Amino acid sequence: RRGPVAVLSQRARRAAAPPPDGRALPPAPRIDLPVSASIPERYVADMETRLAIYERVAGLDSPRDVAEMEEELRDRFGEPPPLVQNLLGVALLKAVGRQAGVERISTSPESFHLRLRGGTTRGHQRAVDALGVAGARVGPEQVRIAREQAGTDWMPLIVRVLRALAGAA
Repeated sequence: RRGPVAVLSQRARRAAAPPPDGRALPPAPRIDLPVSASIPERYVADMETRLAIYERVAGLDSPRDVAEMEEELRDRFGEPPPLVQNLLGVALLKAVGRQAGVERISTSPESFHLRLRGGTTRGHQRAVDALGVAGARVGPEQVRIAREQAGTDWMPLIVRVLRALAGAA
């Protein structure tokens, strides 16, 4: 049986390998948000299994992959607790952000920031305007969403804006 460091090293090498179809995906956005996300030991007791799940979550490339992982976790371990839901939410933000060409998702005391690679376009502006999200502003490099308008259930709102940006990309 291999130790955790050997398992993580092997997984890191596999994660760095190019996709089998040869198409390079754009890099996933860097996420810097106020959210706790993990797999509690009381949800998945076996450390090797938790590490394997973390590896799989890190490799999720599409919203469909995230939904399938959530369904699998529910089938195997029961209803995911909030920390696991947050982990899957962050994976969803990364997947949709990648599709939208977002390089970073972060926050400040006033706003959430979605910084796009190469800046925003008129298409991005139209897509965000069409959502009718109060407090959403499109600047030359990023989309800002006022935290006050986003409220406490902000993650679905950010996913909604990212999907609109992806559709405009």
